[in-house]
Formats: sequence, C-alpha cells, structure tokens
Amino acid sequence: MEQHRLTLSATPPFSFRQTLGFIRAFYARDYERVPAREQVQEGTLRRIVSVLGVPVLFEVEETEEALSLTLHAERLDDALVAATTDRVRFYLGLDDDLTPLYARADPVFERVVKDLYGYHMLKVLTPFEAACWALVQQRTPNGFAHKTMARLGEHFGGRLEHGGRVYTAFPEAKGMLGNPEARILEATNNTRKTERLLHLVRAFATADETFLRTAPYGEVARWLSSIKGLGAWSVDFIMLRGLGRTERVPWTDTGMLTAVSRVYTQGFELSPGRAREVAERYGWTAGLWAHYVKTSAYGSREAEGATLNGDE
Repeated sequence: MEQHRLTLSATPPFSFRQTLGFIRAFYARDYERVPAREQVQEGTLRRIVSVLGVPVLFEVEETEEALSLTLHAERLDDALVAATTDRVRFYLGLDDDLTPLYARADPVFERVVKDLYGYHMLKVLTPFEAACWALVQQRTPNGFAHKTMARLGEHFGGRLEHGGRVYTAFPEAKGMLGNPEARILEATNNTRKTERLLHLVRAFATADETFLRTAPYGEVARWLSSIKGLGAWSVDFIMLRGLGRTERVPWTDTGMLTAVSRVYTQGFELSPGRAREVAERYGWTAGLWAHYVKTSAYGSREAEGATLNGDE
C-alpha cells in the first residue's frame, strides 16, 4: 500500500466544520446500512473514490493553516495523485468563491449566511455517481435508493483495505462497460432502472468531464437530457450537485418553493413568481443561493435530494 500526503488550500471564507456537519446530517440515519464509503471521525473525513480505474482512499483533516490530504492506494503515480487531488478539490468545492453570493445577500438571507458561513457546497463525488443517484432515486424511498447505490458499488466498484476495514468505491462508468445486464439487474432489482442505467453507463463512459463542468449551461443540460431516463429534475440535480453548476435554481425540485417559503415567509407559501423574483437577485450564484436556502430550511438530507423526485 502506497501513501502520499499533501496540503490543500481553500478559497476563503471556508469552514471545514460546516462541511463535516453537512455530511454527518445526511448520513445520520442511513450510514450504518451502507458500506463504509464515507466516514467522519474526530474531525477527519475519510472516503474512497475510483480514479483512473484505481480505488483511492483519501483522508482530509484540518490543520492550523490549511487542510491536510492523505491518499492511500495500491499504487500512486503522479497522474493518479493529480487526478485524485482534483477530484477532492472539486468534491469539497475548495475553489468555489462565496463572496459574490454573500455580497448579494438580502436581509433574510443574511441570517442563512450567518448560520452556514464558510460552507462550500459539497458535491456528489463524481458526476456519474450523481447521475446514478438521480436515476435510482426516481420515485423510490431514500433508504432503498441508498441500498441500491451500495449494491452497485459492491457489484462493480473497486475495494481497498485500510486500518482493518474494507472500503468500496462507487464504480466509474468505464468500469461498468461490458458487464452483462443481469449483473446490473441483480443490483437494482428493477428492469426499467437497469435499462436506463445502461444508457447512463454508455453516455458517461465517453463523456469529457471538463466539458461538463465548463461548457455553456444549456449545452450541458441538453446533453444530459438526451440520455434516456434523465428528466428535468434529474438534469437539474446533476447540474447543481454533480457538476457544481450554480447558474440556475433547480425549480423542478418539488421542495424548493416550500424551502424558500420557510426561510423567507415562515412557511406562508410564496407564489412561484414571487420566489423567482427573490432568486433573480442572485444572478449566476442563484443555484448556490438555492442550496443554502434548502439546507437552512430542511437540513442536509433534503438538500442532497432526499425527497422523491418527479422524473418518470
């Protein structure tokens, strides 16, 4: 087993405590029922991810001046270290700049900012995992969706043993190519979702993630919409939480309007038009504003997409 340690910087303001709090809240009920893919212990975040076909366990902890990142893998060359570091930075949002959002804060949102100050939006670890989550969760209870994702990891993901524990990574799309449909069906126990997962695998196996992160919003959204099984809710979720695209509010999320109403009018339901007027103030940071609002209104579980979505 090889190990590599390095230091990570973050665009200020940044609060690792807020990040860990979000993770703890999301996994509060479901963690014991899923494999040890994610842990928060004594201020250390520990996760495993498949990068360039290699399972890599990463540990992040806060030091006095920065974040310390430690990588563990059977082999660690320069390319793998660079790719994994980029993945961790993206996942934690370390390069995200919160100042444009905070500068636009209205009096109500200022209270939300105070509570979440320095929280950089935590993304789903990979866009492919975000897409699978969006598809698996369609009209499915949250707990069962977690179990399905765990089974996909067990069937197709790489494993790594560290500290007496076996960690299972969620698979990369390329790692699922060529696998018989029966294996995916065994993991999902749903023929329709199996068919649609196959479409996801084929699409993401050849996708350019740089294009997905940086190309014009509409162009990427159209590409996602072209994949069978991804409806408007799924596309919005992947754009925001899988790719960190904060340009737009995911109004297809059925809990978004209620969240805005809880935060801005103590639960008295705003009209869709009025809610959109509030959001317009935030321009290109509107998606991040929406994530903050939903996290404030519901907590981390709902902000991650714990409600059933409306995709067919």
